[in-house]
Amino acid sequence: IRVRASISGVFGNFGNACNIAFASGTREDVNEIIESLESNVESTFNLKIYPNPFNAQATVYIETSKNELVQLQIVDMQGKIVWEEMVNSNENLMIGDKIASGNFILRAYLNNGIEQLERLIKLE
Repeated sequence: IRVRASISGVFGNFGNACNIAFASGTREDVNEIIESLESNVESTFNLKIYPNPFNAQATVYIETSKNELVQLQIVDMQGKIVWEEMVNSNENLMIGDKIASGNFILRAYLNNGIEQLERLIKLE
């Protein structure tokens, strides 16, 4: 197996290869181990906002490798959370109609702690 880290969507170099072997066990044991390893694999995601800047509303699409809940926040320039909601990934979401015009940060958090930030601009 060869692995590499992903930090903010940027992948590093692969580490040294290693072998995994099973001394004994049934096929069910192997499947349980594979499922356990897959559940620990970090999910990567891509946060898309359009149009940006926007007037009334913007569409947010959070693309992830599997469907999951994502914590989404709009934070103003003073660090105050002005909007927050748990949303499903891989679905379009309309945002921004309940916030004033200005510059904001859109934060998306996955359950495993991975975070992505994007600048969000609402025009008057």
